[in-house]
Amino acid sequence: MRQEDAVSEPIVTVTPTIMSGVVVRWFTSLGAADHCEPVLSASRERVMFHGRATADTVPAEWQEAAEKAHKALAAQRYSYWAPTPESVTALATHETQLFGPPVPIRNPEEQS
Repeated sequence: MRQEDAVSEPIVTVTPTIMSGVVVRWFTSLGAADHCEPVLSASRERVMFHGRATADTVPAEWQEAAEKAHKALAAQRYSYWAPTPESVTALATHETQLFGPPVPIRNPEEQS
């Protein structure tokens, strides 16, 4: 796990993929997110720990959110054209870019 740019709250991205549909990923730092090194992810298939992360090293709140995201995504497994559930998209703290680090998502109230 990358520790530079460590954050107190997770960096979470919600990304559409070809093979797994939407994937939600939890990162411990902006550097880890920039290099796509999550500690936890959730898709319609499963919840997975990555790298050296385990149930003992990832906060329980992150694991609970991942389980809820997995269940929401699995519930619409065969609805390919259905929009991503709001409960899943609301988890995102950052948007991914093709090049460069993820960009923070601003709340509508902050954009005035």
